This record gives sequence, C-alpha cells and structure tokens, in this order.
Amino acid sequence: RSPVASVSASGVTGVSGQVDEAEAWLTFASGAIATLSASRIADRNERHLTVTEPATIYAVDLSGPSLTMTQRRVPGAMPNEIALTPHDNLGAEISAFLKAVAGGPPVTVDGRAYPADVLTKAGRALERA
Repeated sequence: RSPVASVSASGVTGVSGQVDEAEAWLTFASGAIATLSASRIADRNERHLTVTEPATIYAVDLSGPSLTMTQRRVPGAMPNEIALTPHDNLGAEISAFLKAVAGGPPVTVDGRAYPADVLTKAGRALERA
C-alpha cells in the first residue's frame, strides 16, 4: 500500500481529431510502476494493467481476465498465468448508480474489490513459486 509518488501521461490524436490513444504511468514510493493504456482506435478490445516491481512484473488482462506474473531477476523464468473470476465491473457500476438514483443506497466507488482478488491470487502464486 505504497502512496503514489508521481503520475505521467501522454496521448496521441488519431483519426477522430481527439485523443484516440493514451497511456499513463503511476510511480509509487516503493518503486513499483503501474502502466495503463487506452485506445479507441485499436483493432482489438483490450484492457490491460501492468505493474512492474523490482523483482516481478504483474500483467493483468482485465478483459480475459487473467494475471501473468514474471520474475525479473530469475534467468529463464517462465511466466505464471492465473485465471481470474470474470466480473462485469462496468455493469455493476451502472446498476449501483441506477439503484442510487431510484432512492436506494448511495453509490460506493471502491476499486478495491477486484484488485484485491488479483492481489490475493498473485500472493498465493508467489507462495507456490
């Protein structure tokens, strides 16, 4: 749970006249770096998150969903892929919003549930490695 030390981003204007591709880098005080990218003109629908730590690279395919962990300091280390439980995050967000608008409980914007699942499985895989 390291705080964010810096955020950098860049974008490219493509065919729409607006930013069509963007990438952001979050650098944490621990030295970990998270890379997020988005494109509305890519030929494939992808949602990826990559976190690079000194010893390990975590690559999450959020549309898969799967988590691939690769040890950086182990020569010849093979990637370890873990399937994750599919979850429709956008659908759940929209449903909660509509319920709140209709007088239900207020929306809790909490990005911890799904990442917690990813981190729990990553921790278990590292224990087995």
